Amino acid sequence: MAPIALDAGPSTDPSASLKARVKNVDPVVFPDGLKTSGQHPPLYDQIYPYSAFPKHIEGPTVWQPEDYANNPERWVHQFSASEIEEISQAADNFITSGLPITGITKQNFPLPGLESNLAAMRRELLNGKGFMLFKKGIPVNEWGNFKSAVAYFGLGVYIGYPISQNAPYSSV
Repeated sequence: MAPIALDAGPSTDPSASLKARVKNVDPVVFPDGLKTSGQHPPLYDQIYPYSAFPKHIEGPTVWQPEDYANNPERWVHQFSASEIEEISQAADNFITSGLPITGITKQNFPLPGLESNLAAMRRELLNGKGFMLFKKGIPVNEWGNFKSAVAYFGLGVYIGYPISQNAPYSSV
């Protein structure tokens, strides 16, 4: 947590004033339990001191560069022709709906053939090595910027949650 200068008054807990001023994060923003986007106040009951962190990390999130350097099949996904067609159809249907790109959801951007593969990729991103490369295949030059953006945004809703990377303006 970054330091912040506040006039906390006579309180012995320097974060008490900040805690009192921030809104609680609505957990429905991230239904699978991820509760921060960097744009919401911290969940103070989930902040732990450095001393509580493990001294040694182990498990599927630990990897060595040599595990992947010569094995692109472990971290690169090249879209097949049928996957590209499915993405194209979903993008075209979404564009036809007239909704703004920020309105894309799994329900209005269906990818039945890719859904289980994307779910596996999401699990690997969250609980495994933490990275995946979508390599080539999407015909950006043919589709143009808008359809390509819709396609990538549509893929993204299967991997995570769309959020702005720009911090909102706030008095806190």
